[in-house]
Amino acid sequence: MHDTTIADRLVETFSRDYFEKLFYFCLKRTGNPTEAEELTSEVSLAILTALRSGTIPQHFSAWVWQIARNCYSHWAERKHRRAETVSGTDLEDFADIASEESVEERVIHSEELKLLRRELAFISADYRDVIVAFYIEDRKVSDIAKSLHLSEGTVKSKLFRSRNILKEGMNMAREFGSKSYKPENIGFNIQYAAPQQDMARFDKLLEAFGRSIVKNILLEASNNPSTMEELSIELGVAMPYMEDEVKHLIELDLLKPIKDKYITNFFIQDKECQLTLYELFQKNTTQRSLKLYEVVAASLPAIRDKGIGDNLSDEDLIYWLLLHTVDMLADRVDGRYDYFSNTSLANGGTWYITGYENTTLPENLHCGYGGKSVEFPDFRYDLWGWDLGLSGRLDRFSDNEILLLAEILKKHRKISDLSFAEINTWEKIDNKLAHADGDGNVVPDLLVLYPGQMDEIDNVILAHPGFQLALNDVQKLYDQLIALLQISSNGALHNKLAYYATYELWNLRMCTVRDVINAGKLTVPEDGENSNIAMSLSIS
Repeated sequence: MHDTTIADRLVETFSRDYFEKLFYFCLKRTGNPTEAEELTSEVSLAILTALRSGTIPQHFSAWVWQIARNCYSHWAERKHRRAETVSGTDLEDFADIASEESVEERVIHSEELKLLRRELAFISADYRDVIVAFYIEDRKVSDIAKSLHLSEGTVKSKLFRSRNILKEGMNMAREFGSKSYKPENIGFNIQYAAPQQDMARFDKLLEAFGRSIVKNILLEASNNPSTMEELSIELGVAMPYMEDEVKHLIELDLLKPIKDKYITNFFIQDKECQLTLYELFQKNTTQRSLKLYEVVAASLPAIRDKGIGDNLSDEDLIYWLLLHTVDMLADRVDGRYDYFSNTSLANGGTWYITGYENTTLPENLHCGYGGKSVEFPDFRYDLWGWDLGLSGRLDRFSDNEILLLAEILKKHRKISDLSFAEINTWEKIDNKLAHADGDGNVVPDLLVLYPGQMDEIDNVILAHPGFQLALNDVQKLYDQLIALLQISSNGALHNKLAYYATYELWNLRMCTVRDVINAGKLTVPEDGENSNIAMSLSIS
């Protein structure tokens, strides 16, 4: 019964999400709408028959496209046999050429020359040098073998294999992919930590992502292991150039070779995946968010009893506590990715990349978390905050400005104690990060945490029974994220799914704040970009 339900769901998924893509796949390869319809029907029948007979593929998307490729291969072979029967056209006709007459001279007026040249643009370097030397340059096998440092037997073998490749291509009506004339776009989220001497590699990474051909190679090979020829045809780029691009992307660890194919070495969320992820986060979101708010609101008195956040209103403190509690939950999910145990590359650097095919979602759920830290002779400060879509708030202040505030608070200095130079610095943060009261004492306008207070906050929240209930709910969401990403990604990336699921889990930040605001528990700051909402200064 369970398998039947799964099979029905997969049939529905195939009919809804793959049929149109499958027709384009067939049209691209047949170049004829009628033949594409016939081939699409053949592939669909094979897939539906397998599903109805009880086949439950582990990786559905990869399975669908493998069947499509197999059916196309049989179709091309049948068409080639029919073409040979009717026309008798064969490259062997050009194999034995007299020394006084070149291939071009013999077929200069024929359509075959155009087809031959077209196919030479899409044959791999392993065969191209041999086939060009023999057919175009009219060189003898012995000369080719000597110049390429190969045996004559190897040259003949390559010629035989390349003839078959060229014959298949010449008898095929090629339809170049849409990316050859309508490039798609893709955005990247890059988290990169590398030793200083490796910044040149990071610069190469950024340069690569700025080029359209790179974006389209990565998008085409995402979850879709592709040969060099398939990439060339889809993008309308001749093989020699494609080989150089692919080699460069492998060196940057952006492409991964799998036998004679290549797959993008990081996860790119296509439009369908992004929409499905968004819908997943909307399930039970209001109920989950309000329960989490109840945990924070109930913990507030005990946190204030410890002298934490005395300078803030309840709402301002709850903003910070709510987001901190969301991160506490994400940090305790079983199976999550540990960002403090970075996966190192061979050069000692680390990178984490997620790609996003351009699409429009109902709303942006991204909510980053960042900050700046400074070591001073006798203390350290950390200014941290969640952006809440209010980017650049931390960049409003220089290190010297934050350092002065941290020193004033740590050493309980008054405005009257400041030097002339310090007064100039103070004026840049006055009524922004802090203000002075009537006695000249500095009062911070954001949450300030001193040594040990973060642990005190965590202990209060962890003691609330609602925290464990919330953790159980978030664990289920994380497991669902893993399952969804597993369906949406190729098996070659499944060892990286914990990273992607953990990163997506941070969408809970914005979901929670949005839901609590919509419920009337919190209000949106009038001037959010210049506010200190959800920011904190830790002093040690």
